[in-house]
Amino acid sequence: MKFLFPFIVLMFPCVLNAEDTFFRAIFPPSLLQKYGDDPHLFFEVDLHQVVLEPVSPEQRKALFAKYSVDDGLRPEPVRRVAPTYPYEQMQEGVSGNATVYLVISQDGLVTDVFVGEYTHVNFAKAAAFGGKFWRFKPSHRAQLIGLPIPFSSRGGVRKKH
Repeated sequence: MKFLFPFIVLMFPCVLNAEDTFFRAIFPPSLLQKYGDDPHLFFEVDLHQVVLEPVSPEQRKALFAKYSVDDGLRPEPVRRVAPTYPYEQMQEGVSGNATVYLVISQDGLVTDVFVGEYTHVNFAKAAAFGGKFWRFKPSHRAQLIGLPIPFSSRGGVRKKH
């Protein structure tokens, strides 16, 4: 059985170097339908169904340019969803991290998820899947935020203060 762990993450402005890896997370409709709007059912998420599709440097640059407005407003989460700690990494006692980038629509829904740096592909997939279920207060514009998600073998998803 896989476990959920509560966590706090810090949101930060999205900055990437040209050398950074970047992927779009693709979720099969059947996987999203299985959990509906209740991410607390993540105990048996099959991370093998989540696909990380490479994003070209040109596509990445266009994405960041589209959402690069810095008016001082940061999206305010109304629901944060802790990712499932990948079972294989938990069994092996492996710690790591993943950075996810969420595209948030004006109505506060996450419309797209991207993954930047990660230490293990399962951490990237788990963080992306959890991020898909975050919700934010509605805003006057769509936004892109980055979330560093640290995983610790000593306590699940590490808490950030």
